[in-house]
Amino acid sequence: METPLAGVNRTLLMPLWGRAKATRAGSRILSDPAAVAVVERLDLDLRDLDRTLHPSNELFTIARARALDDIARGFLSRHAAATVINLGAGLDTAFHRVDDGRAAWFDVDLPAVIDLRQRLIPPTERTRRVAGSILEPGWVREVTPRPAAVLCLASGLLAYFRACHIRKLLAILAAAFPGGELAFDVQSPATNLFGNRRLRASGMGEARFRWGAFSAAAVRRLCPQLEILESFAIFAKLARDDFASERDWRMARSMDRMRAMWLVHARLPRQPGSSPGDDGAADHRHVVPRAEDALDQPMDPGSQRSGSRRTRFRSAPA
Repeated sequence: METPLAGVNRTLLMPLWGRAKATRAGSRILSDPAAVAVVERLDLDLRDLDRTLHPSNELFTIARARALDDIARGFLSRHAAATVINLGAGLDTAFHRVDDGRAAWFDVDLPAVIDLRQRLIPPTERTRRVAGSILEPGWVREVTPRPAAVLCLASGLLAYFRACHIRKLLAILAAAFPGGELAFDVQSPATNLFGNRRLRASGMGEARFRWGAFSAAAVRRLCPQLEILESFAIFAKLARDDFASERDWRMARSMDRMRAMWLVHARLPRQPGSSPGDDGAADHRHVVPRAEDALDQPMDPGSQRSGSRRTRFRSAPA
């Protein structure tokens, strides 16, 4: 099957391949038969990704999916008939991993990706696909009826945005789903630096990691009213026995010490926000830009916004 995806859209193949590979290998961290089925339907040789991506990439992928799955399961167990919104869903198969038989599920992504998703992942009676940019507020009108309990997931997404875009997204979510919950991963600036080298080597077009941070304080600067429920290093909740080898375990511990990737589980501001209007504008008054956000910009030498800072990390693959 031809997959006419270029640039940032093609990056959805990396996590899909990582989940499928781990499942075929019998991973104790994540089992995702639906991902295997999607790879088989794609009929593409994705092994080229293995030759350009760092060995830790698969570990990051499956640990991130496991952490977000655990957050989603916990949310669904606390809320009957809840709604989950998968932002930048790509070819993610999280619904098939965590569905409790009651949840309403919305997958949001660009039209080309949603079209491919329709062909590869059969929809169910409780899943809906929304085609559009998550940075334009019009997509929230498709989330009907308006949920009482909503969890937004953003897996492997925010690193591709600039800080100003993340502020805009948070404002849209807060206006549409006040008091809802949000879970997402964050990469360090060093991880972005090394990851961008591999994105170029993997032929991912113009796709680049742009935003990274080391702490929850940097996330709060994007939206001061955001309530951080928990944040933790990506491998922190996994046991030694979850890893296939001592090498993988040591690599995971090293990545956690460097804060290479970490998870944030947060609550959106509860204060009433204006709904996105017909002019496509959201109320951004509760999102206050800070000059300190410059500290969380990429250190990619090829970026126009990169400074003279250099990382001392020896390795922080993405």
